[in-house]
Amino acid sequence: DVFYQRFPERLQALITLVAGTGLMAFFSWVMITNGWDFGMRSMEHGEVPITGAWKASVWPSKLVIPVGMSLLFLAWLSLAIRAALRLLNRSSSPPDNTARSGR
Repeated sequence: DVFYQRFPERLQALITLVAGTGLMAFFSWVMITNGWDFGMRSMEHGEVPITGAWKASVWPSKLVIPVGMSLLFLAWLSLAIRAALRLLNRSSSPPDNTARSGR
């Protein structure tokens, strides 16, 4: 992060777009596919907690893993699109409001 902040904006955008998106896509794929299998296996076996008075099904909480990871990947796509716009020299950041506020 120390070096990344010193890079030019376009190089930062390229690093975010290529390395960040590649790593996020791989991590998301692993979490979504394995999380889905994990939840489905729990549902097929009718898994319930070992301890406790209430024997509720465990599979809904296990399926939150792939659902949450899918949403996180969508949020990452938003960041990747902004990085691509910066790379193409189109501003994706909000306009600077300091000139209008008189500061």
